[in-house]
Amino acid sequence: MKKILIIGTKGTIGSELTKKLSSDYKIYPINNRFKYDEYEKKILRIKPDYIINAAGVVSNQLDACLSGNFYLTEIILRIVYKNNLNTRILAIGSAAEYGQVKNSNKGIKETNKLNPINNYGLSKCMQTLLIKKYSNEGLDIVTARVFNIDSTKVNSNLFIGNLIKQIKDFKNNKIRKIKIGNLTAKRDYIQLDKASDKIINILLYGNKGEIYNVGSGKSTSMRTILKKYLKIYNVDIKNVEYVKHRSTGVLKIYSDNTKYDKLIKK
Repeated sequence: MKKILIIGTKGTIGSELTKKLSSDYKIYPINNRFKYDEYEKKILRIKPDYIINAAGVVSNQLDACLSGNFYLTEIILRIVYKNNLNTRILAIGSAAEYGQVKNSNKGIKETNKLNPINNYGLSKCMQTLLIKKYSNEGLDIVTARVFNIDSTKVNSNLFIGNLIKQIKDFKNNKIRKIKIGNLTAKRDYIQLDKASDKIINILLYGNKGEIYNVGSGKSTSMRTILKKYLKIYNVDIKNVEYVKHRSTGVLKIYSDNTKYDKLIKK
């Protein structure tokens, strides 16, 4: 049975990948943050066939993002490279790398210019450049660049996660209103189950050094997402308060899935 080391098995994507892969592979989970030497000892002891780096930090604090998204990736890649391991590595990228797009009426391709508008997106762009460097040096790395996950399990720093937290606080009488900002933006939301299936296909069949978008291929308004989760938790929309603020986000973005579709048709 082949061995997969999954870093971040308690996270949204990591936990789902662990569940899906555990019947066919021997899973070795890592959830704690270690120093370089500790990671190296674990990796050399396991000698995994695959490493999935599903750990990450969603924040606008640059130090936290660099630590969780860039430096951790660098540690893993350096260990595999230094020890000449025959291991395929899958990294999780983010649509936040694309940031502001000039033509929002077209799906975003992997070749689109990276144009982050926040520190999280910046750290993921740095991760992409790091992966390119190590890929050029011979490592077998593929990247799943994931758009927005539609799940009750997402981080509270993301729109859905924050919305669910507020809904629960409202139902527990901790807050009087659910406060929401601009709902005019449109994002590509993909269900966690479908996103995980795509990520697994990229792990197994993706071409070395390539990046593949993981999205639904369509844009969904934030208002639609709001209504969906209010319905799930049986909360009336009259309990939502709209807060005006200066919008600096992306107005519309969705994935062009052509590259991924070609991959699975091979």
